[in-house]
Amino acid sequence: LLQATDHTLLLGNSDDNPAREKAYLDVLRAEGVGGLILVPGLEGARAYRELLDGGVPLVAIDRYVADIDADSVTVDNVEGAAAAVRHLVALGHRRIAIATGPANVSTATERLQGYLLALAEAKIPRDDELIVHG
Repeated sequence: LLQATDHTLLLGNSDDNPAREKAYLDVLRAEGVGGLILVPGLEGARAYRELLDGGVPLVAIDRYVADIDADSVTVDNVEGAAAAVRHLVALGHRRIAIATGPANVSTATERLQGYLLALAEAKIPRDDELIVHG
C-alpha cells in the first residue's frame, strides 16, 4: 500500500538513547519526513516540538509526551496492572512482585500505580523488596 502511494516506511530503534533518537529525528527532518509515529524517548519533548512546529504530524504510541500537543495511542496501564494483581489475589497469592520500566517513564509509573492500588484494595501491605525498576 505504501509503494502504491509512493511512500516509504522507515523504522528505527533508539533504545531510549537520547543521542541516537536525536540523530534519527535529525535525519527524518532533513529528508522531509511526511509524518511520524513513535514511542517517545525519555528526553525528546524539545525535538518533537521542533517537528510539530515544522508542520510534521506526530503520533506518540505507548507513552505520553509531556509539554507537547500531539495525538497519542496508549493503553490504560493503571487498570491493566491492577487487573493482573487482582487476578493473582483471586488465585490466593499474597506475595506479588512487579518489574517495571525506568521510574521516569510514564508507562512504568502508571503500572506501579495500578499494582499498588490493587494491593491496597486487597489489604496487602506494600513491600518495596517486591518492586523492581528496570
